[in-house]
Amino acid sequence: MKIDHIAIVVENFENAIEFYEELLQVEPKIEKDENRGIIVGIFKLENIKIEIISPISENSEISNFIKKRGGGIHHFALKVNNIEKYKEKFKCITDIQQGITAKKVLFLDPKEYFKTLIELVEE
Repeated sequence: MKIDHIAIVVENFENAIEFYEELLQVEPKIEKDENRGIIVGIFKLENIKIEIISPISENSEISNFIKKRGGGIHHFALKVNNIEKYKEKFKCITDIQQGITAKKVLFLDPKEYFKTLIELVEE
């Protein structure tokens, strides 16, 4: 199993993108998800992606995260085979759904697993 990405929530998307682009020396791919109310900057490194996430809507789950915590690491994602097997075995807060960078994603319930949001990714 490998780590697919780490997601970081930020209040100021433009400033964060500028900082991480300078730090990582990689140009990000920018994706907007209007349905979820977020914008994501994806920095693809040699063996992991870093996602910078910011709300574009007051009603997004990321807006609530910022209100409660002010930003920071939101989740980490693991690459898996046969995501359906994980859905059956673990308590989840989502159904299997289309991800921004993967075909199938699933989020485990952080209340059940040490207050850590874990995303499972199947490409």
